[in-house]
Amino acid sequence: MVKKVFNKKFFLIIALALCAYLIGSLLIGAKWVFRVQMYFSHGRNVIDSNGDGKPDYWEYFKDGKLVESAMDLNKDGKPDVWSKFGPNEELIELDIDFDYDGKVDYRELWENGFCIRIDRERPDGTYESMPCPLSSFGGF
Repeated sequence: MVKKVFNKKFFLIIALALCAYLIGSLLIGAKWVFRVQMYFSHGRNVIDSNGDGKPDYWEYFKDGKLVESAMDLNKDGKPDVWSKFGPNEELIELDIDFDYDGKVDYRELWENGFCIRIDRERPDGTYESMPCPLSSFGGF
C-alpha cells in the first residue's frame, strides 16, 4: 500500500538542492517547476516533484530513520544530488553533480549542524578542499 507522507528532512534537502540547482542553472541555464507528489513504500519515499509522473526524489530509511536521499534535477531518471544523514537524521554529506556526468562535482561535509568543509572538482578532474564560507557565521 502506498500512502502520502511529508518529512521535514525532505524540505531541508529540497531547499539545499534548490540552492544547488540555482547555482548550477547559472552555469547551464535551466528551468524547474516545483510540484510535490510523495509516496511512502517499504522504507523509502518516492517523490515526483515536477508532476511529470516520474520519480525524481528518493528518501531511504533504516530502522525508521532517514539515512540517505537522492534527487534528479535534469529529468534523466538518475540522481544529481545525494544527501547522507547521521544517526539522528542530521545532514552529514551533500554531493552534487552540476554537469550531469554521474560524478560528484561539489561536496559539503557537515558536523553538528554546521558545514565544515567543501570539496570542489577542478577542471583537470582533481578536487580542492576549503572551509565552508558560512561556517564562521554559525551555519544554517
